[in-house]
Amino acid sequence: MAEPGWFPDPGGEPGRLRYWNGASWSYTTVPEADFRPPAAPRPTPQQVPAARRAVPPPTERRRVVALVLAIIGSLLLAFGLLKLSEVPPPITASTATPTSRSTAGDEECGKETRDTDGLHWAGLVVDISSSFTLRGTAQLNGSHCLVLLTSPYDPPYEGYSWAGCSPRRR
Repeated sequence: MAEPGWFPDPGGEPGRLRYWNGASWSYTTVPEADFRPPAAPRPTPQQVPAARRAVPPPTERRRVVALVLAIIGSLLLAFGLLKLSEVPPPITASTATPTSRSTAGDEECGKETRDTDGLHWAGLVVDISSSFTLRGTAQLNGSHCLVLLTSPYDPPYEGYSWAGCSPRRR
């Protein structure tokens, strides 16, 4: 039989349409004048699928490069952690309270000074007076002196400096 749709009423009512669903007639009729066949559907523009980017799946080469980078990163991290965990060489320290002139460290510490706190404490290592307390000296690798000088003046100040080795000052 015919496709589903509205057809003249087979029951004989003139001017009436009845719907055929493909298997049987409906019980409802409509006047033929009220019936307008549905408009033809508008054609929808066909969407052209967007071109896919040509992204190849991971290749064996990419996997190898990623593995090599991971190994290098792990080694750098391991060496960095080992370097941080190294124990510095022991520093031999002595405590002294000098008199009017300190001779402790004259040979190790001389004219060449490096001032770490901007107050030129390292210059006082050789010509230290009794108004300063020399808390400690340390010889690092036989070439440098590290001192902590404490001032009794108001306000008290502590400073750290070191002096490089040079011939004894006269």
